[in-house]
Amino acid sequence: EGKNRKGENSIAIGNNAGINNQVKNSIILNASEQEVNSINEGLYINPIRGSMYNNPLNYNPKTKEITVLTQKELLEIKDVSINSEMIYKLKPKSYLTKENKSEEIGYLLQDVLKINKEFVNCYNGEIVNINYNVIIMSLIEEIRKLKEKIEEK
Repeated sequence: EGKNRKGENSIAIGNNAGINNQVKNSIILNASEQEVNSINEGLYINPIRGSMYNNPLNYNPKTKEITVLTQKELLEIKDVSINSEMIYKLKPKSYLTKENKSEEIGYLLQDVLKINKEFVNCYNGEIVNINYNVIIMSLIEEIRKLKEKIEEK
């Protein structure tokens, strides 16, 4: 349970859940060693994608949106440059899963790693999955470049 500034109708479960701040009408589930506090009404869960991510998931009941971070929770925000041309090398595949023999389409982790190591997530030196957020950022960057070319004509 939150120790300081715990709002009414709020629940905190786990070590350091709502330890410094928990607003009213919020639920915090924490299974990590870090502190998880709430800044808005809603649901906060940490870890959401395993221990490789340090940021809790937040569900905001007012906006009905799920977010990972808000700008209020960030420090040292900087622009980044992305080698966005690498997305053209990605080749989707179709495959059957071994578990239930369902046909799916997607990218193979090993192929993506060969194209750009920034397109994968690593944890404790082990490659664990494809980082679709970086791929999406690359797509957006390429769209921006194409838009600039079109507007130049």
